[in-house]
Amino acid sequence: MSNDPIVSVSGVSKVYPIYNDPIDRLKEALHPFRKKYHTDKKVLESISFDLFEGDVIGVLGRNGAGKSTLLKIITGIINPTSGNYVINGKVASLLELGAGFDFELTGLENIYLNSALNGISESDVTEKLNDIISFADIGDYINQPVKNYSSGMFARLAFSTAVHFIPDVLIIDEALSVGDVFFQQKCNSFIKKHLANTTVILVTHDMHTVSKMANKVMVIDDGKVLYSGEVIDGIELYTRLGQGVSFDKNEFSGRGKESTNVSTSKTESLMLPIEQEKISGSLEIQISKFVITVNGRDTKNVSPNDVIKIVMQLENHTDDIIDNPIVGYFISDRQGYQIFGHNTLSSNFHFDLKSSSTVEFEFIWPEIADNSYFITLGVGIGDDAFVHQISCWAHNLIQLDSVSRDVDIHCLFNNPMKSFNYNGA
Repeated sequence: MSNDPIVSVSGVSKVYPIYNDPIDRLKEALHPFRKKYHTDKKVLESISFDLFEGDVIGVLGRNGAGKSTLLKIITGIINPTSGNYVINGKVASLLELGAGFDFELTGLENIYLNSALNGISESDVTEKLNDIISFADIGDYINQPVKNYSSGMFARLAFSTAVHFIPDVLIIDEALSVGDVFFQQKCNSFIKKHLANTTVILVTHDMHTVSKMANKVMVIDDGKVLYSGEVIDGIELYTRLGQGVSFDKNEFSGRGKESTNVSTSKTESLMLPIEQEKISGSLEIQISKFVITVNGRDTKNVSPNDVIKIVMQLENHTDDIIDNPIVGYFISDRQGYQIFGHNTLSSNFHFDLKSSSTVEFEFIWPEIADNSYFITLGVGIGDDAFVHQISCWAHNLIQLDSVSRDVDIHCLFNNPMKSFNYNGA
């Protein structure tokens, strides 16, 4: 493996002139030194990064952040306004469906045409033809004009044609999102098995694909690099951007996969009140505040073996001491099916609630499939897990996105509660 970068981007910026009226473009062309009829729109600003052999980088950012412009510059479709880039090797790209294909020709004819445009000889294409057709798996449509293809069929053919000649650099910009989940898995497996030494630049909004494939992440916003580094941290920052959650980007600078737990006082300072409309029940006992942390951090992204802490502030609205209330949580998937959970009754923890108390649960996030999961918190009064009075119920209070760090997911296995703490009067 060479120590030289396969892709080197240095200070790349792109500025587009914006004209209020089409005629202004002509006026400026006729009088280039007299008056400026446009305003400058900076799409990219001083983008720099290096990629080495076998690197897979996920480029994340909201719509309009400049991701596609960056890829078009790297593939030579457009020129940068300033800066430069160097690619040492053969490039294959899947940017826009239709690029390099003639819709009037058949799929078979387009395999030869697209390969020729990328400098691949006819004899080399013939040698790989059966593999390309087999992987695309579009049946007899291979002999039909491409204009008759669905977007998914087109993606199959485009991907298969691009990757079977093992490029040094593969660039993918959402081109696979139109395919079905089975074909996406097939593509991911092909990249891992056959393109282990290929440098891949991947633009996608699918965080699970990024977590599975990438070994680094770059987050772009408003044409600037906000973050470059660890996959999980990059996904977290991007998620906060998408949700409009404020953050300090310095929080993500140089941070590795491991995090130290914050102090109890810090955890308490993160606690949030629960809005009245989000809770139900008789409310003799009410969950007034809560916080959920991952490895001591206030984040909505989790991975197997992360330590999850749930802290609830309970308020007793009666004049009596409530003997041994049932306090717990459960995790459900997108369809509402309960995946796992715990409560003080089933875990044999006993306490009496006088006025105000803090309850903490701590557990290890299990090896479950990458997906979005929801946490429900609850308090009950009684001595039976199935027959009791629901005092406070906060349904689907918060969403956690599970992304694995190089972990093979087999099944839900061994999900112990690490500890339970009670502090109250």
